[in-house]
Amino acid sequence: MPGPHVLSGTAGALVAGSPVHTGDGASGSHILWAVVGLAALAVWPMAASRRGPAVPWALRPDVSARASVVLLILLAWFGMELIMPAGQAGLAERVLGEAQSAWPFVVVMSCCHPVTVTARWHPLRGLW
Repeated sequence: MPGPHVLSGTAGALVAGSPVHTGDGASGSHILWAVVGLAALAVWPMAASRRGPAVPWALRPDVSARASVVLLILLAWFGMELIMPAGQAGLAERVLGEAQSAWPFVVVMSCCHPVTVTARWHPLRGLW
């Protein structure tokens, strides 16, 4: 689903159109478009989820939901650092950015290396 990526790309271009100048702080439009872009990237895993036996594990709904929750928690942490500065805004921004950029890599790797089940679990006998 290209929606979140198109939205985040557009928001990124609009953030670039309202740069932050040293000492002035961020403008309202910069903050608005940054929030829109970061939120779109945070919900992208859920928007890209698929069902079915042939779906790579990173695109399955339960994994995608967990990834989105983690990204939203990191986004909330970054937002809280900006609102109530505890001196960790830079760290929160970097952790959020790394997590958001790592997720597409995880998805690609799960497509290249599918998980196959080679053993079955029986609750009374163990693996057989």
